[in-house]
Amino acid sequence: MINEEKIISQLLFDDSDLTRRLRFKIVIDAGFKLLFDHAKENKITNPIDLDANSLFQMSLMKSLSIVKLLEGLNYVDDRNGDNLTNIMDPFTIGGIVRSQFEAYCLFNHVFIQSKTKEEIEYKYYLWVIAGLKERQNFERSLSKSSYKGQDSVEYTKIRAANKIKAANEAQSILKYQKIIFNNRLIQNLSPDEAEKIQSALKKKNYQIKIESGKVIEVRWHEMFLNSGTDEKMEETYRYLCQYSHPSNISAFQFKDLYQKGKNHSIEMSYFVIKYSEIIMSFFTRDYCQYFLDLNKKWNTLPNIPRNVLFQNNNALRGKEFAFII
Repeated sequence: MINEEKIISQLLFDDSDLTRRLRFKIVIDAGFKLLFDHAKENKITNPIDLDANSLFQMSLMKSLSIVKLLEGLNYVDDRNGDNLTNIMDPFTIGGIVRSQFEAYCLFNHVFIQSKTKEEIEYKYYLWVIAGLKERQNFERSLSKSSYKGQDSVEYTKIRAANKIKAANEAQSILKYQKIIFNNRLIQNLSPDEAEKIQSALKKKNYQIKIESGKVIEVRWHEMFLNSGTDEKMEETYRYLCQYSHPSNISAFQFKDLYQKGKNHSIEMSYFVIKYSEIIMSFFTRDYCQYFLDLNKKWNTLPNIPRNVLFQNNNALRGKEFAFII
């Protein structure tokens, strides 16, 4: 007979590589179960909710990439047989976890921190416009560039389609800007504060909130703290950035990573996936809070995944985040 209490205790308090990997898989499986349940029971048509769902799904998919990387990388040079076997790459894993961090922070900032639909609306469309404006830049850049084969029929068709798409998206930007400036929360701003919204749109900055009539920029690490995390987690984003940026720290860490007889790469990889486990535990809980049909499902998950997810939220965010009322 399986002793569930013993399994749960080991999962929560044993920090061996095997247990960390199992705990990570449990979090991913719970996330996918809730995602699939939501898809089966609901047809999402609202574009805002569709994008909320996509942020969660994207982050879960990235967890699968991490699982694959934990299997180890292999390489063989076909010319002379030189090879690398079962190499762990914590830097690539860290880059993926950083993207999960940002996706979670954005989700929490837009969909959980917002107290009204109007607040969700202006935050959401600031984000959408920033993305569309980036694509407008790509189109302008392509129109000024020359490529080998650009006179081909296929390339001409692609360029024509892209120009139509860019024109349509330019109209969407104007439409969404009107939605923002017709929003009651924006209309209630003083002229000086409203100008900050104009500036944010110009700079493609969507990390904005309105508090007591003031427009405030919210950095990634501040979004993470706003989600209820313990202050000791404040440096999480800076730590994850070390894996993505070519800083001197990342260079000298890499230099010492694969010393013969040492397990630094394995140790670092499993240390980094702990952050992914935590982020996806937070994300799964908030996903269930946002989509009403999943509220009860969060509290009625099977014992083992419920305890892992609840413990991560309870220990690092507080008891009020372990349950959804």
